[in-house]
Amino acid sequence: MSAAAYVKLARVGEWAKNLFVFPALLASGKTTEPAAIGAAFIAFFAFSFTASGVYCINDALDWQSDRLHPVKRKRPIASGAISPAAGMAAGIMWLAAGLTLSFATGGGRLATVLLCYLLLQVLYNTLLKRIAMVDVIALSIGFVLRAWAGAVAIRVVASLWLLATVFCVCLFLALIKRLCDLSSLKDGSTMGEARWHAAAGYQSVEELNWMLAVSAACSVLTFLMYSLSSHSATGPGVRGLALLTPLVVVAMFRIYRAALRGTSDSPFAILTEDNVVIACSMMFAVASTALLAIAPLGEAVDRMFGL
Repeated sequence: MSAAAYVKLARVGEWAKNLFVFPALLASGKTTEPAAIGAAFIAFFAFSFTASGVYCINDALDWQSDRLHPVKRKRPIASGAISPAAGMAAGIMWLAAGLTLSFATGGGRLATVLLCYLLLQVLYNTLLKRIAMVDVIALSIGFVLRAWAGAVAIRVVASLWLLATVFCVCLFLALIKRLCDLSSLKDGSTMGEARWHAAAGYQSVEELNWMLAVSAACSVLTFLMYSLSSHSATGPGVRGLALLTPLVVVAMFRIYRAALRGTSDSPFAILTEDNVVIACSMMFAVASTALLAIAPLGEAVDRMFGL
């Protein structure tokens, strides 16, 4: 059992999901306050540690079914690199680390958000993941909790438009995850691969396409509503985010197309595999940070909108 196997089990590469704690900081106008920046990073690592604990425990519980999937069978426990008991122990350690760290900021409220996340994960893994559409909504709420945690950590009120945007974007990504699972089976030829099935009973790519289109459209619309709404204008430059919409559209299309190929079991892995998605993500991150953190630039963009 190598250290690399435990890192893979914890899915450290998917800590990128927890970047959703940072939008509240960027939109709050507190990007120049060291205390707020430090609190946001504490929230990021607290959620990352907690999520890694959930991954470890889930893999320890689902290793038998994972062995039937052409991609998931390569996970450390399913492949036999780590025993289920060792994986469970690692998960408990990650959970303890995340909850302990959460008390370092937010006055205990961050810990409350993490406990809500853990309760959601228990419900998801025992019941909700077996109900089509309810499963992806539950996953999306998990990301809303990440965004809420970011606001709680820096002691600001989370914008409802921001939370709506996070929900819609993550609903799209959760559906993409289901598409990845189905597409990865298209060319499967072994008996084990044929026996694997999605817990919620998704049967075809076609039945996902309608909700993928709806969630993609809602993601773009709520993003525009957030950036253009007066309720979200906490500082100069927020409305300038609307100018970045083409980057969002291109990235979402590329993620969808890559998922159809079935080469990954995670939409977040596509972020490191598709060069166009990587470029769009980097440009969006740099531009949005500049708009929200550099006051003169944000004011100049606001004047473009006649403000």
